[in-house]
Amino acid sequence: TSGRVSSEFSIVIDDDEAVRLGGNETASPRKFKNTLSAGDRTSLSLAFFFACLDKQNDLGERIAVIDDPLSSLDHGRRHRTIEAIRQVASRASQVVILSHDTRFLKELYDSNKLPPLTTRLVRKPERTEFADWDIQEDCREETEARVIRMEQFLKGGTGDPLLLRQDIRLLLEAYLRMAFADHFVRTWRIGDFVGECENQLEAGEPILEPKRLEELKILLSYANPPHHPAAPPLNEDDLTTQVEAALRFCRGAPV
Repeated sequence: TSGRVSSEFSIVIDDDEAVRLGGNETASPRKFKNTLSAGDRTSLSLAFFFACLDKQNDLGERIAVIDDPLSSLDHGRRHRTIEAIRQVASRASQVVILSHDTRFLKELYDSNKLPPLTTRLVRKPERTEFADWDIQEDCREETEARVIRMEQFLKGGTGDPLLLRQDIRLLLEAYLRMAFADHFVRTWRIGDFVGECENQLEAGEPILEPKRLEELKILLSYANPPHHPAAPPLNEDDLTTQVEAALRFCRGAPV
């Protein structure tokens, strides 16, 4: 009631300085609210939450509700969060995930051994209702939108370069999952499929022809987001080349 914090949590950042969780009375100018980025704060909150769940001996009798966990998270943290949710789902009685991010929900859907129940909230003038949601169909529509964005970029040079690079990777994955459904395990990432293609090529039973496999690896090396925050900006000529190559690859044209 006095407005002063009673906890003594701190986190060590960069130069081994322990940054305390505190208000204006904290002597150091470095505080959680001005030292951690939005993504760092989200990651820290999730870490505490998952750690608390891990301590629950009766988690198998509980329902875990996770609301919009990916806010401000980068690519690497995104996939680690999905893996953490999968681990909770294997132990809890039920897990409810709320999110506006369709792609995240689709990745979570594909990573589960059993297809989860997917519903969406539909806003009406007088109320909001639950409705059935065909996530597969919805994501097929997203694939068409990606192709349109890529074609518009090639025709007029318009579009967000970072979004287009992401479109390349997601379009390739959607194509490979459909075209090679017998080989692309539902819980795999695209890198897992590439590894399987390499193994089968060595075994003399190629899934993809060697030239197409090399083309795929080149496209992925370009489309995967950089891990270094100071990565150089995208070059428009390179982007044009890779967008053309991705569309050509997914249409089965010779490489």
